[in-house]
Amino acid sequence: MTAVTVANYLGMIQRLLDKAGPVGPRNRSAAGLIPQVPYVKRPTVSPAMVKIAGSEELSLVYKAAGRMIVPEVAGVATGDWWRCLLVVAFNTGLRRRTLFELRWEHLDANRRMLLIPPECLKSKRPLYAPLNQLCLDHLERIKTDRERIFDWPYHGRYFDRVFHRLQYDAGLPMASHFGLQEIRKTTATRLWQTAPQAAKLALGHATDNVTIRHYVQAETIVAKAIDALPQPEAFTSGNGKEGAA
Repeated sequence: MTAVTVANYLGMIQRLLDKAGPVGPRNRSAAGLIPQVPYVKRPTVSPAMVKIAGSEELSLVYKAAGRMIVPEVAGVATGDWWRCLLVVAFNTGLRRRTLFELRWEHLDANRRMLLIPPECLKSKRPLYAPLNQLCLDHLERIKTDRERIFDWPYHGRYFDRVFHRLQYDAGLPMASHFGLQEIRKTTATRLWQTAPQAAKLALGHATDNVTIRHYVQAETIVAKAIDALPQPEAFTSGNGKEGAA
């Protein structure tokens, strides 16, 4: 196994053991089944660069959506279904599971937001997701009397296959393919550039640390800031040739 896999498994085991251990200030819901919790240090894992979807790739996939024939939702054009999913995913940063559990009753068009209950969210806290006019327009195109906004009457793994097929049809090489999680990270990265707190709140995170470590492509943000960094006049006036002998 890779170091990442080992670290992940050990982390899950540690959380189970912690819950079985004694009750304490940081573990108030513990079961108290074992008097002392064993601990194994996890291997050090170098953080991987966060992958995001580029604007050109997103545009190509959006344009290619009209050629899709899955899913078949009564009263809804398949291309409109995919375009709406892309637009809502990009503009809200919602998790995949939450997107597919959204119901029309969660939409408050007058207040321009989704009122998402705790059972649809990983955090188990309600979330109010503001919607821009672009989202509302796309949602209106696929609105019928069905219960779920993004009905997907197939297995989740089949969604991955179909989404890859869409990206192949859009002309993207496999290395450039992305999933709904990468769209979420793209949203986080772009929001962080202008409003870090908005990125954290949109993703439903309790702390900035989770957002910046796992959802923001920090390299992109730093690179743009460095390009815009004001330089001393002497640095740029001679293009660095004054000291050359």
